[in-house]
Amino acid sequence: MARYAMVHEQFHYVANVIEWDGNTDNWQPPAGFYMVEDVEGVATPGGTYDQTTETFVPPPGGQAP
Repeated sequence: MARYAMVHEQFHYVANVIEWDGNTDNWQPPAGFYMVEDVEGVATPGGTYDQTTETFVPPPGGQAP
């Protein structure tokens, strides 16, 4: 199992962080979301995902765990 962030396709905010094996045959994210593996363990709900730099950005006024 690995840590994954559920990211909104249009606005790139992190909606949730889950433990998942990455197998889409077992589970798929809801429509409008995609999953990004969080190898460094810094993604947090309310933050965003920058596709250009492939990094997670903490929410305003907060810090990533």
